[in-house]
Amino acid sequence: MAMTQKLQTLLNVGLYHTKKGFDAYPYKEWMSFRYVCDRILEVKEDWEVKNLLDKLTHDGYIDTKMIDEVLHYKVNQAGHDFITKGGYNREYQEHEIDWNIKVETLKKFKYDKKAYIISILSVVISLLTLLFSLKEPLMTTILKLLK
Repeated sequence: MAMTQKLQTLLNVGLYHTKKGFDAYPYKEWMSFRYVCDRILEVKEDWEVKNLLDKLTHDGYIDTKMIDEVLHYKVNQAGHDFITKGGYNREYQEHEIDWNIKVETLKKFKYDKKAYIISILSVVISLLTLLFSLKEPLMTTILKLLK
């Protein structure tokens, strides 16, 4: 499971249980951050759990508190708004779309550059051909003007 999917799942689970009333039922083991990571996401590594927690708190989408020495979390209003706008899934999709647009633009520019060079070469060749075809009459005209 990708990190964006894990973050989205943590927010969805938190939102579901926040709507059920986190403050009315302050202690539910399945609301603990570690429990959700272990059971739902199957994340066992401490560094990965810390990374997920740091990302969500840094983005400002969850509030945490210690209850009986267990870290619990709930989704705050910023997290709720973020989820309703599409959450991390939308952010990932927008990133993918932007990346694809940049790649396609670079590919198109590559072909446009080749076409631009070919058009300049064709103009130069046609001008050279014109000058060589007019070389003899042009020289005679210049000589007449000089005399």
